[in-house]
Amino acid sequence: MKKILMLLLISSNIFALTIDEAVESAINNNHLLKALKSETKSSQYETEAAKSLNMPSIFFDTSYTLLDDEKKLTVQMAPGISTSVTQVKDNYFDANVGVKYNIYSGGAISSNINIKRLREKATNENFLEFKNNLIFQVKKSYVETLKLIALKDIAISHYNALESHYNDIQKFYAQGLVAQIDLLQTNVKLKEAKQYLTKIESQINVAKSSLSMLIRDNIDSKDIEITEIKVFDYDDVTFNLQDLYEKAVNNRPVIKQLNTEIAALKESKNLIKSDFNPKIYVAAGYSYSNQNDDIEPKGGFFGKLGLNFDLQWNKPSKEISAVSEKIIALNQKRLNTILQIKLEVKDAFENYITARENLKVAKTALKEAEEYFRIVKLKYSNSLASNSDVLDAEAMLTSALNNEKNAYYDLIISYYQIEKTIGNNLR
Repeated sequence: MKKILMLLLISSNIFALTIDEAVESAINNNHLLKALKSETKSSQYETEAAKSLNMPSIFFDTSYTLLDDEKKLTVQMAPGISTSVTQVKDNYFDANVGVKYNIYSGGAISSNINIKRLREKATNENFLEFKNNLIFQVKKSYVETLKLIALKDIAISHYNALESHYNDIQKFYAQGLVAQIDLLQTNVKLKEAKQYLTKIESQINVAKSSLSMLIRDNIDSKDIEITEIKVFDYDDVTFNLQDLYEKAVNNRPVIKQLNTEIAALKESKNLIKSDFNPKIYVAAGYSYSNQNDDIEPKGGFFGKLGLNFDLQWNKPSKEISAVSEKIIALNQKRLNTILQIKLEVKDAFENYITARENLKVAKTALKEAEEYFRIVKLKYSNSLASNSDVLDAEAMLTSALNNEKNAYYDLIISYYQIEKTIGNNLR
């Protein structure tokens, strides 16, 4: 790329909304983006929660038991002589309080933390992908609104030109210089121009409502005023398609998200494998029970070193196989997404090339249409051209103006489209 396509924001109204302000407003106000941002924060809290498993835990449990009767123990005192003593009362109270620390979890805690971190990253990348698309939609809506406003200005000029011509025809008709058919013909064209002007005003209102919906929480477009965007040096802006492919694959958050999700699945296999490992823990605390009034003391401190091992037949191995298949499926989805993104890049690239060439052609055609209209008007004033020739020339000039504006704004949109597909600003 020889030069960067430069954008100048030129406003005739100090209160008008610039395209950068529209984007900023959308980022701050769009409801879906806010929802994804909250999901990102939620995943951050989940990561912090997983980290807490590395810290000691405090436990406390208590219970009060009621039995139908006391549990007694018969004690042989001497041959033929026995007595019974209460072993467990018919109601008693137990309580335990202490601290437990996992010395070795078989790798479960570290794997769980890594999974949460990766899922947090994937959630954030999903947020960035949506944000990237939202920015493009705002810019596209903004430029399409500008295009309609420009077409409206052309339509107004066209209508005014036809109205002026119609007034002249009325005078000529009153003087008997033109036939009634010229008057009727011009009047029909004038009404068609009025209908088109009404239609495009409606389209502008809808376009502004669409823009308003993207940048704030309503579709009221009455107070939206936007600024013009001027593009220049487009002839010197060239792109290398292979470079765009590479940037898209490296920058697009959706691809990064899939890579991260695959990494999280691989880490989940380590979490499952931890079921094959023993768990070691230590605990210390205080225990109290009054099951038997004859036993003293009722409570005391304790320390414990524990070993736990629980293997549920072939459940872990089947779960690992299930995750392996998910990894294969997600990797295929990733490869297909890369192909789709490359197609998006190619489409944006071709649109830009087409828009740039169309603008060149449109500018040339506009000059020719202006010259043709000038000649026809001159010939008409000398009675060397008909009223139909004038109307046709006026329609040709209006069409050329419309084509030039369409190509002009399509070029801007195609430029923004390239930015969207590669996931990065070109400026």
